[in-house]
Amino acid sequence: MPGASHPTLSSHNWTPLVEQLKRLLGASNAVIDVNTEETPVADNAGTCQVQVRPTQHGQHQVVFTLEHLQICLLCPEEPSAELVQRARGCVEGFLLALPEKTATEDPSVFFDDHPLPMWVFRESDRRFLRVNDAAIHLYGYSREEFLQMTLYDIRPPEEQKRLKAFLRDSERPAFSAGQIVWVHQTKAGERLQVLVSSHATVHQGEQARMVVVVDVTRHMELQDQLQQREQEYRLIAENTVNAILRFDDENHITFASPSSSQLLGLTPEELMGKEGFECVADDDRPRLISELAEARSQRRTHLVMEYRLKHKSGRLIWVETQFTLLWSGFEYCGMVTSTLDITLHMQSREEVLRALNTANEMVNLTAELEEASEPSEVIEVAFRHATTSLGFDYGLFIRMDEHQYALEQHHGLSGEEARKLLQKYLLRSGPRVMAGFVNQKAVFFNADDALCDPGEPLPRPDAFQLALLPIHIQHRLHGFLVFGTLQDRQDFSETTRRMLSAMKERIAHAFEKNYLLEQLTLSREETLRAIGLVLEYRDFETKGHTDRVVDLSELLGQQLDLSEEDLAALRWGAYLHDTGKIAIPDHILLKPGRLTPEEFEVVKKHSEIGFEMLRSIPSLPHKTLEVILHHHERWEGSGYPKGLRGLSIPLVARIFTVVDVYDALVSKRPYKESMPHEAAMEELKRNSGTMFDPEVLRAFERLWTTIPPV
Repeated sequence: MPGASHPTLSSHNWTPLVEQLKRLLGASNAVIDVNTEETPVADNAGTCQVQVRPTQHGQHQVVFTLEHLQICLLCPEEPSAELVQRARGCVEGFLLALPEKTATEDPSVFFDDHPLPMWVFRESDRRFLRVNDAAIHLYGYSREEFLQMTLYDIRPPEEQKRLKAFLRDSERPAFSAGQIVWVHQTKAGERLQVLVSSHATVHQGEQARMVVVVDVTRHMELQDQLQQREQEYRLIAENTVNAILRFDDENHITFASPSSSQLLGLTPEELMGKEGFECVADDDRPRLISELAEARSQRRTHLVMEYRLKHKSGRLIWVETQFTLLWSGFEYCGMVTSTLDITLHMQSREEVLRALNTANEMVNLTAELEEASEPSEVIEVAFRHATTSLGFDYGLFIRMDEHQYALEQHHGLSGEEARKLLQKYLLRSGPRVMAGFVNQKAVFFNADDALCDPGEPLPRPDAFQLALLPIHIQHRLHGFLVFGTLQDRQDFSETTRRMLSAMKERIAHAFEKNYLLEQLTLSREETLRAIGLVLEYRDFETKGHTDRVVDLSELLGQQLDLSEEDLAALRWGAYLHDTGKIAIPDHILLKPGRLTPEEFEVVKKHSEIGFEMLRSIPSLPHKTLEVILHHHERWEGSGYPKGLRGLSIPLVARIFTVVDVYDALVSKRPYKESMPHEAAMEELKRNSGTMFDPEVLRAFERLWTTIPPV
């Protein structure tokens, strides 16, 4: 009103409005920003603007803005649009109710369309004089029905008495803004919990009050549920097996459940006030402090950790703790922890991990043993696994040689130290060792177990723990592995015994396989040699031709740095190079004189015939077949059967060609005399670059500087 003296916004008490908004929105903090200019309230009674903004920490700011007023609330969760609109109505209604509004002013230009229920009632008899659409919608009465009713008619009987008592209290301002929750009742009988704000007004010349209503039914239900859950939580905390602790913002214990005494050996009273990390194991404390500090810096609310606590008795307990960090807005308020003893679980997990590691070691050991091609490599693999994975300091392999012990390999000890150990203990071993060797079982000696007969002084200073693993081939003792420690360690566990026994079986299997392969190779060599000798005798070759070309071929192959695999293929090709002559008729093959061109063409087919006869044998290497097929090819390309030339002729065939021709030259045949070594070498050199590979021939010449000539 012109000329009226209005109090300013800065001079008004905003606490009732803020508390009402905090209860409605579930907000934790609120900030009011009022322009310091002396602006009358009447100038700020316009429409209130509302913004909801998420914060970087997962909360939400709700900001109410008028021309010279801003109220900012921090909510843990985003409020619904309905709650925001109700809160906006509270702000606008509160402004309407400010005392500078005179009784002659119009109650509100936006009364009918206001989103919150509003009405005007007569002071004298509490009868409704005016209601807006929002009130009609919430309560279910028509406008005509409302205007026939009083304030008591929208309340259940017990609330009618409460209202009468409230209105009789002359010292209390009627309908204080939003400080009391009232119970109203709709036409359908549904009960509502509401906050009420009112201010004096004049309606058609009568003293009246304008009322703004905020429905907080849902909010109060949630609050009741929260209180119920808090009660349930305390009941659970006091009866759960988990130790529940509450810490303040300085990490001191403010609550401890009864089960804490079971976990730590301290009563809840003894725990109260203690610093939170005091009971944490020394080795785990820095990690726990660091993790919690990081969680606080990131404003997290939950964290789960496994660590160890110190019991009152001094023993360490493995625990799993769920940390719930408490925040009030941006301020850290402390935390609640739920801790469970997982010591047995951790022990079981350790056992499982040890079993998995053991299994993994055995898989790796088996794979390495399978890859090892020589017995010495097998033993080195066993030494490495025993000393790196099983805690042994040294390993020995003792071979049985004509019923005598012979030190063959050692690891972790010098040869002299290993031989002393053999002499000191193993040559004097007692019946336990013999029984284990006879039964093909590993034998284990702890620090207090005598090994010798008679027994040696215990403990043994250089063999506290000893494991003896006998290795048998074809049920005969081939030798035994010895693993020992230079310090007294734990007795052999069942896991270690199983792993060493399994290692013994796999090593024995590797030795057995190697032995069988050697026998198979020897058998194959003897078979191929026998075939070569049969061909040699049928063709009237000079006695020893097969063995000589095999030996010379291998020597020449070594001179040319062939691999072991290629040397074996070359050697077998030398045995079988003339296999195809089996199919050549005797009257041609054994003819003492010169062959006719037609007969020579028949003989030339023997290399292809031999190749076809032997190619289906899967165990014969491809390079063996190359020797059989191409050993009559010539360097300049005039040989048979394919007429290959130069480097297109396989190397193994070029090698054998030189050896085969050389042996033919220096050997006596029924139709010729033998040629001296020097003359044979001159003949070979005359054919270098035509019949023979020059490089192979030069290697053949170098060979004779290391061996005597035939």
